[in-house]
Amino acid sequence: MTDSWISFQGVSFAYGRDPVINDLHFSVGRRCRILGVLGPSGVGKTTLLNLVAGFSRPQSGAIRVHGREVRDAGPDRPVVFQNHNLFPWMNVLDNVCFGLKARGDSRRSRYDAVAGLLNETGLSGHESKFPSQLSGGMQQRVGLARALAITPSCLLLDEPFGALDERTRSTVLEVFHQVIDQHDINAVHVTHDPQEAVMLCGAILVLGGPDGSTLIDDVGALGRDTSHRTNALRGVLRDAV
Repeated sequence: MTDSWISFQGVSFAYGRDPVINDLHFSVGRRCRILGVLGPSGVGKTTLLNLVAGFSRPQSGAIRVHGREVRDAGPDRPVVFQNHNLFPWMNVLDNVCFGLKARGDSRRSRYDAVAGLLNETGLSGHESKFPSQLSGGMQQRVGLARALAITPSCLLLDEPFGALDERTRSTVLEVFHQVIDQHDINAVHVTHDPQEAVMLCGAILVLGGPDGSTLIDDVGALGRDTSHRTNALRGVLRDAV
């Protein structure tokens, strides 16, 4: 476990009497920057993300991120949602700086802190626009930049690219991957799309409901290129459910 950045140790969670996650064990090594979580609706993908975020507590077991047990929510694990959740009355710059303002940073220091991030995410020149003036892809970039502005150790993504058209999603995925590498942080990425998981993730956890899950700790072992890996992952997904 010492070389892992995220681990679940016997984690179980239920809504009332309905188990969603049952005695889940896995760990992901530090060489894998992004963990994908894949599975059909209703198998516990968002529940798992909420547990990592600290929004929910497991009934049993322990979750550790970078060696620290998750006991509650924290700024080291921000969530980027499918709905961008931007403040409509704030412009791009103030939305991105929201977390910095909340922790007490001065206006000048927070504006200086995000200048490079705005450039990396393709938002330079759009600072004064409001969310209603942006495309869906640009709104998601603002949500990503807002989460990154507080320098997290682990970014949590709940299908933030699912509502985008294919061309826009491809562009935003490329930006996301570059920014993750540049900032040297880890991520848990929930998706229902096998191709997206293969494109982004170094390891993939395939959930099959409370009765089982499969961890693919090296996506590269699935095949020589994206299409082979995607087809292999679809096979794993079918077997899991």
